[in-house]
Amino acid sequence: RIYGQEDLASRVLRTVSERSFAEDPLRIVRGLRLVAQLDLAPDDVTSSQLADEAPSVRRVSVRARCSAGFVA
Repeated sequence: RIYGQEDLASRVLRTVSERSFAEDPLRIVRGLRLVAQLDLAPDDVTSSQLADEAPSVRRVSVRARCSAGFVA
């Protein structure tokens, strides 16, 4: 089940798949931008996924990171 509206109301960032960040490392950058801009808090599972997949951000081009809101 996806809790979109409930998560937004509770200020929670949650992935919909355990492979979300592995499949697209740019999602890590976008997720962190949402955390910062919208004052969201990742749930425990998402926090763990972010930490586990963080090194894969190196595979994302600088241009893509900048366009997603992360400077260099």
